[in-house]
Amino acid sequence: MPDTTPVRLAVERVAGRLGMNETFSWRQAGARPCVADGGNHILDVSVRRIDEPERLAQELDAIPGVVEHGLFIGLAPLVIVAGSDGVTRPSK
Repeated sequence: MPDTTPVRLAVERVAGRLGMNETFSWRQAGARPCVADGGNHILDVSVRRIDEPERLAQELDAIPGVVEHGLFIGLAPLVIVAGSDGVTRPSK
């Protein structure tokens, strides 16, 4: 696995500046690192709340080595969330 430590540390610093003290981990495929189709490694984080999603997206985009993130801001006019309590359509 290439040394992905600088990218992970940069992502953690950005998250910390935005008040997100989450746990980050490289996605695994069994005992080996999971590699995406483009040959990139995937950094996973479970976030309960993102107070400034637009700023987070901008700061992640500015990190060399970050290819993409899962913040799909402005791409969907409607969100439907399914959970143990049923299906909801959260408002903004």
